[in-house]
Order: sequence, then C-alpha cells, then structure tokens
Amino acid sequence: MALNQGMVWKRPILGQLIDLNLFHQMWTLKILQTLASETQNYPAWSDNDRSIVSLLTVGQTRALLLGDLETPGEMELLRQADLGPVEILKVGHHGAKTSTSEALLEEINPKLALISVGKTNSYGHPAAETLKKLMNHGAMVLSTADIGDISLRLDGQKYWLPTQKH
Repeated sequence: MALNQGMVWKRPILGQLIDLNLFHQMWTLKILQTLASETQNYPAWSDNDRSIVSLLTVGQTRALLLGDLETPGEMELLRQADLGPVEILKVGHHGAKTSTSEALLEEINPKLALISVGKTNSYGHPAAETLKKLMNHGAMVLSTADIGDISLRLDGQKYWLPTQKH
C-alpha cells in the first residue's frame, strides 16, 4: 500500500536512527536489532527472533517495540544493547510464554505493557505466566484482546491514554 503511494522501501540497519518531526516535537526511532542479514549466525532461531526491534524516544518517554521477539532474541538484545529503563513496552510475540523474560523485565522495568493479540486466537496468547511476570514487575498491562485498539498520547514529558493520565 505504501509503495503504491510513492513511498520508498528501505531496509533497516542495525543502529540506524530515524528522526521524525511530528506534532511539533522530535520523535527518534533507533533500530536495535535486525537479524535479517545475520540469519546464518543464528540457525536455531525462530522467525520470531528475527524480528526488527526498535526503541522510540519522544522527549523523556521511551518505548521498546519488540515485534515478535522471543526469549533467545531478548537475550541477544540484552547482550547487544544497553537498554536501561523504558516507560512503555510493546510485548514480544503477543505475550506468549516464550517471550518477556525476567532478565528483560529486570533491565527495562516498564511502567506500561502493550500486548497486540486477537481476542479468540488459537494460541492462547497472552500466556497467564507472561501477564503475571509483567504485573509482578509493576507494569500496567493493556491488551487489544480486552480493549480493542490502543491509542496513546505522548508529549515528551508524559504519556496517557486518551481517557487517563499517567
């Protein structure tokens, strides 16, 4: 669809910074992991662990976007990147039990966890143990299975749902 509207396809590059000036503020997307060109080094990894991982920064707010990453990919991400705390986590692999490791949660300590998943998916996502881990780390968990589309507002200092301030 985007290509049909004149947009150019670009392959993400590890470490690449994409700066966008949106809504009168700077948004920066940093590519933290892309294994598409390194698959020969990780032959046992699932396709999920070859997901593109990025860190979105808007002012003081940081969001880690994990794609479909599972635990092996999370361990590699922790090895490669000094993540530090993030406010928002887009949970990997729809909250499957194979994602969202304790090591990752200890490193990033998210305040808000977003899970994109179908309401009646046949995989049983998100897993109860993943939800428990997130809550034990103090994250507020929002799932598209429970509330439908999730919209957040960011102003560089704080984030909120349209009906709730954080």
